[in-house]
Amino acid sequence: MKKFWKDPQNIIALGVTLISVCALVVSIAQTRVMNRQSELMDIQARASVRPILQMGTNWAFDPESGELIVFQIHVNNGGVGPATIDDVQVSLDGKPVRDWEELFSAFNIPDSIPTYKDNRRLSKSIIMAGEEVVILDLSENIELARLIYRKMNAVRYKITYSSIYGDSFELSLDENGMTNHKVSEGNESFGPDGFTD
Repeated sequence: MKKFWKDPQNIIALGVTLISVCALVVSIAQTRVMNRQSELMDIQARASVRPILQMGTNWAFDPESGELIVFQIHVNNGGVGPATIDDVQVSLDGKPVRDWEELFSAFNIPDSIPTYKDNRRLSKSIIMAGEEVVILDLSENIELARLIYRKMNAVRYKITYSSIYGDSFELSLDENGMTNHKVSEGNESFGPDGFTD
């Protein structure tokens, strides 16, 4: 053993081995730090373009008569990135409806009330950050608006949308209020349209 320490080549070899092991440990630690930094950058990039959809109604009443004069349903993007609408589902008393006409029919609207409306297709559309889209406007058909206004609490909405990174989110509006949460990450596809506007 004493011979081993007296030979300078052995000491140099041991030193080189020790330095190599230290370099390996530093390299592993640095790789872990870089992976975590990459994950954080990905999270930050996704957050920088996250859409946040909100849904609501606009209505106004005549100050003198108290009658409804404006009725609109709108969706707006309060996030910082565009929202691609993947799927829209509307139901009345737990039963899915395919479009506004089927919804109006389920309300048993008398034949004396016309069911014309102004609407915009929401399914498969893109809502830019800060944009508000009126998806149903009955302001030009006040008779229908007054009838629908009284019955809208029975209607439930579910909108599935995604960011430009393919992260999917779901907006629900029901008796408990509005909820908005992440459904999946990446480019998972959803089923066929439930509501065709």
